[in-house]
Amino acid sequence: MKKNLILFLIISTITIAQVNTESFRKDYDSVGFAGNLGLDFTALTGNTDLQLFSFNGRVNYNFGNSYSFFVFSSDVGWKDNQRFSNLALFHLRFVTGISKIMQLEAFTQYNFDKSRLLLNRELLGIGTRIKILTSDEIKLRFGFSGMMEFEEYNLPANSNHPATVKDFRFSSYLSLSYSISDNAKFLSTSYYQPLLKDFSDTKLITENSLETKIDDSFKLIMRFSARFDNFPPDGRKKLDTATKVGITYDF
Repeated sequence: MKKNLILFLIISTITIAQVNTESFRKDYDSVGFAGNLGLDFTALTGNTDLQLFSFNGRVNYNFGNSYSFFVFSSDVGWKDNQRFSNLALFHLRFVTGISKIMQLEAFTQYNFDKSRLLLNRELLGIGTRIKILTSDEIKLRFGFSGMMEFEEYNLPANSNHPATVKDFRFSSYLSLSYSISDNAKFLSTSYYQPLLKDFSDTKLITENSLETKIDDSFKLIMRFSARFDNFPPDGRKKLDTATKVGITYDF
């Protein structure tokens, strides 16, 4: 049963590879590769009202004092017996330590989301990550960065929101990891991303999840996330929410 599930997840992520990348970041003591593959079921409200499956994963390499990870995610579903894919994300990040509590990180990202009329989004950024609190039960992290953002939307030339955006954003996040027990963990991350030239153009993202270990390799994950865009594309709502229940395989 496990072998069949693992094979299904691997084939799915290769075939069709939103994501809060902070939820995919892991702390490893040993040098080398690690990662996971996941499958979620999602109920969406806001700009999209449907049920679908999400495939996601991460590959991490720990060099010792630094590490890198690659995150991928895709949503697929069926509507009127027709299969569709409405969003995908690919994110690559490199992190290196400069002190016991501070790290530098650089990242690049590509994604699209048809429900928000987003045809293409490309990011390139650099920033700092600070370890505020580290214990056996609680980890609290704060990060901030500057990033160049390029976006293309499926909008007419006379729309209020520009069809093409090329600008700079400030991004900050606060991340909490709380180990409830040996088998259960709560994760919460919130992002604040205003436009540098106009702080009223703001994006807010929050993701909260509860992970429960099934065994040494599999975890059951329940997630709730919300995304607020103060200046969305024409005809789109400012708030989107997602509720997910899924399973993850760690390797």
